[in-house]
This record gives sequence, structure tokens and C-alpha cells, in this order.
Amino acid sequence: MNLKFHIAIEQFREYLQARGFSERTVQDYPMELSKFLEFVEGEACFVVNEITRKHIEGFHHMLLAREFRGKPLSQSTLNKAIVVIKCFFKFLYKTEQVYIDPSQHYDTPKRPKLLPRNILEVWEVDLLISQPDITTLVGCRDRAILELL
Repeated sequence: MNLKFHIAIEQFREYLQARGFSERTVQDYPMELSKFLEFVEGEACFVVNEITRKHIEGFHHMLLAREFRGKPLSQSTLNKAIVVIKCFFKFLYKTEQVYIDPSQHYDTPKRPKLLPRNILEVWEVDLLISQPDITTLVGCRDRAILELL
């Protein structure tokens, strides 16, 4: 990997430590970033301020095509890669090492929404709704609230 990239990664690591990021983040982010910078080098780009949005898109598409144990990479893995790149360029921009942030308008992919795991069974819902005493006003109110929920 290019010496300039190594210097940028080390500065980024120091920045993360100074900002109080967890030890795991301080270890993981530079490692993830080095994968991106190796990809960029493969695209014949050897200077940080020559990295463009197209490089980020190309890296993202390369990750989409990758597999881990026969399955595509998870959405959280893809998101982490983009978040690391965005954080790196935010650092470079703040320290005036780049004047244009190519990741600024590159959005992280949306995570699919999952259904809740602990949904009540039909009999449990029936039991719950039948609990309030509907012969009283408070019971009618409580039953209405439960039915609404």
C-alpha cells in the first residue's frame, strides 16, 4: 500500500483515539479503510485527494458482489464499510487534507426492516383482551385501549 495512504490511515487512527472512540473502533476502522484504499490503488489512484465518488461507488459494488461463507455480505457489513469511508473523509476535510469530500452525498444503504420476534399468539391476544371487566366504565375504557393496540 502507498506510503501516503499509510500516513493517512495512521493519522486517522490517532484522530479516532483523540476523539474518544472505543478501542474496537480504533482497531476496526483503519483495517476497514485499508481495504478501501487497496481497492483505490487498484484503480490507479495513489493520492487521497484524488479519490472520487466513483471510487466509493466502485468499492461498494465490489462489496455487493462478494460473498462470505457462500452468502452475500450482510447489510450491516456494507453499511459499516461506507460509514468508515464517510468518517475518514470527514476527518480529512476537517483537517484540511482534502477540500472536497467525495463521500458527502453518498448515502449508506438502507437496512431492511425486520418483523418483531416476540409477537403474541392469537390465544394470548384473546386472553389479554378478555381481562378487563366490561361491566364498568373503567373496564370498557381498558378494553377499548387494548383493542386499539
